[in-house]
Amino acid sequence: ADAYEWAKVLMIWTGLIAASRAAKSRKHIVVDLMGGRMPWRVRGALSIFSGLAATLLTLFLARVAVLYVAGEKARAIRSDVSSPFGDGKVEVWVFEIILVIGFAMLAWRFFLAWIEDIQALREGDAKHFIPHVEGAPPEGVPSGKA
Repeated sequence: ADAYEWAKVLMIWTGLIAASRAAKSRKHIVVDLMGGRMPWRVRGALSIFSGLAATLLTLFLARVAVLYVAGEKARAIRSDVSSPFGDGKVEVWVFEIILVIGFAMLAWRFFLAWIEDIQALREGDAKHFIPHVEGAPPEGVPSGKA
């Protein structure tokens, strides 16, 4: 049972850290229903709105995680996972602290991206808001063989 429990813990840790890395490089999941057809200033405004929403949501989730982990720590529940560093079982909150760290890191990444979007819109940087798919030619450049 220990290997299975460690695998679950590592999956959660890996997932939240990877989500933060994806947010840093802006390679996280984005839903773009109409943004590609809108003028760049409208895309910029939508990006600023969604960046603020993502920041506030992840801050809220980090706060909920703090309350949750604090409650788990107060209850001092022991996990089924044996500690590799000594005798006995590890308290559950030790594994769950990644919820606080992960959502806080995501909030920070979304906040920094939000600031970048505001600066780009103020400076009139249209290229910042034009979506580019890796491997695709830049906008306005025909694709195909020469």
